[in-house]
Amino acid sequence: SMFQTILAQQQVMLQMLQTTIARTMAPAPFFPAAGFPGAIPQTRPVTTAEQPVAKKAQESAEAVLDRALSGLLKKKYSKTEDLFEQGLTSLDTVKLVTMCGENGYSITMQDIYMHSTFEELVACMKPGK
Repeated sequence: SMFQTILAQQQVMLQMLQTTIARTMAPAPFFPAAGFPGAIPQTRPVTTAEQPVAKKAQESAEAVLDRALSGLLKKKYSKTEDLFEQGLTSLDTVKLVTMCGENGYSITMQDIYMHSTFEELVACMKPGK
């Protein structure tokens, strides 16, 4: 009958769907990182002895920030005006955090956005060890 034919077709479709799901859920074959192009290399945890040590500040916060901003901003900047209005970009903030850290001062991106003048930023900078 027509009903039995439809039921048989649905059962076949259900079996095909189950087979497809089983194949897609099967674990992928293992490829060692070195032998598989594009594979992410295996990393090991960094031990405490290998972690970078904060550099001790050798210069004043003003000198470090001035040198960093001079390299980031294309023209001479004002120390009392908003740095973003003078051309500082969000990418520059990442560079600024990195440069200050490399020279022994801790500053966050939040500090830069909350205190966006030279004078305010200098007050936020904390010396490293």
